[in-house]
Amino acid sequence: LLNLIQTAEGGDGGSSEQGNPGQAGTATSRLDRSASQEAILSLETIAIGGDGGGSANQSFNSQSGGVAFAESDGSSSVGDVYTHATATGGTGGAGLSSANGGDGASSQAFATSFANSSTLHQTTSARADATGGAGGAVDTSTGGTTFARAGRGGNADVNASAASQTGDVFVSATAVGGKGGNATTEPEDSTFPGSEGGEGGNAMAEANGISHGGGLVNVAVDVTGGSGGDGANFGRAGDGWDVDLSNDAHGQTSGQLIISQIARGGDAGSAELGDIGEAGNASSRWNSFEQGDVAVFVQAIGGAGTNGGGTNFNPFDGRGGGRAEAESDVTANGNVDLVVEAIGGRGGDVLEIDGADGTPFGVFRYGSAGAGGEIDSSTHAMGQSQQNGNVNVRLVGRGGDGGHTHAVGFGGGGFDAGRGGNVSFSNKADGFSGTGKLRLEQVAIGGRGGDFLDADSFSSSFASGGGEAMSTLDKSSGNARSLDVVTEAIGGDAGMTNNRNPVPRGFGGDAVSYTHLRAHETY
Repeated sequence: LLNLIQTAEGGDGGSSEQGNPGQAGTATSRLDRSASQEAILSLETIAIGGDGGGSANQSFNSQSGGVAFAESDGSSSVGDVYTHATATGGTGGAGLSSANGGDGASSQAFATSFANSSTLHQTTSARADATGGAGGAVDTSTGGTTFARAGRGGNADVNASAASQTGDVFVSATAVGGKGGNATTEPEDSTFPGSEGGEGGNAMAEANGISHGGGLVNVAVDVTGGSGGDGANFGRAGDGWDVDLSNDAHGQTSGQLIISQIARGGDAGSAELGDIGEAGNASSRWNSFEQGDVAVFVQAIGGAGTNGGGTNFNPFDGRGGGRAEAESDVTANGNVDLVVEAIGGRGGDVLEIDGADGTPFGVFRYGSAGAGGEIDSSTHAMGQSQQNGNVNVRLVGRGGDGGHTHAVGFGGGGFDAGRGGNVSFSNKADGFSGTGKLRLEQVAIGGRGGDFLDADSFSSSFASGGGEAMSTLDKSSGNARSLDVVTEAIGGDAGMTNNRNPVPRGFGGDAVSYTHLRAHETY
């Protein structure tokens, strides 16, 4: 066994009250090794960018975080090969007294493994992980007089690949966009424009695995968009980043192939009195033709919506959860196992505050909570075997839960909890197995309605209803050896209330499910 670990960490930049702050140190860690006699070669590189220097003078912006780059490249003709690269971008410097926050740094991670013996059963594994740096926060509590902007989250870029002449191959690529910086100020002041939260960072990843001799190939990609930062006073909150994956996990083998591809939208930032951020949408699509047996998992998860705020003169509703789209069309010569899931993001909450606690903007701060994220109509799952293999297809859609409404003090009216997201599937799960066995499962689950909480006897708003669910499927067995079909629809639960007055609670979501089967011939 030869195990090498190499770490590089950039230094932090110094902060300044009256001049330019210091720059963050970058970090680069590379390992490239070819084994000629070791039974196992294991390489790991780690790179961590330094944090940017902060500024307390609005004439000098805070510095960005330090960029991080990690690369592991291993090969062997005599044994197994394992590589792992991890990169974390540095955090942007914090801004005080109306100085802007520094942007989070980008990160890149690349891992490559190659086993080139034509006689030995060599296992190869490559794993790459990258996280963008967080944006620098801003705080105008200490003498800020003008608008300030928190730093944007850093981007994350990942690539992992592995190949073996005869053995099994495992590949994993994970990328997370950096979170936008938060903005804070104290106390709230109608004469102060406020500060803006940073946008979430972008994230992308790609993974490739090949076994030339028909070994197992397992490839996974997991990408999360950066979350938006919170805004302060009248400043806008940052948006969560959208994630869109399309065949970013690649595998090739005449044996068994396992694929996992997951997209997660970034969460939205919250605002006090300004515009609120948008939740990131998520899309995950994987379509392919494969030689052998294949098992595929495709998932999309919308980001969470942001909390609402505003004043009784200018209320802001909570933002809805992010939309989710997941789809896959898989054809193989062997057996097919396909699971596709789409999950809407949770709606943002809303907070109503009585002026008795010192809130300077009238009596109420109110708006309606955000609805749960919806499932895109293009979501579907299709599996086919061209040589009479068994085919199992499962499609699940879950609407996002509605946001809650919280009331403090005397309470007000005209604002409600968020409704759960709806899901409607009609013949969205399908398959073909020739004379093999065919099983289809199609599940629709409505999101839960938001609660109405902590209200007093003067409140006149509503808990919200659960999302509706519909799942219908019409299928002919054709020449399939057997046909097994399951459809399920589950309406979302109603929101609850703990109001001392009989405030109406929501209704549970409606659910409709039916299956129509047509049998031509049974063997």
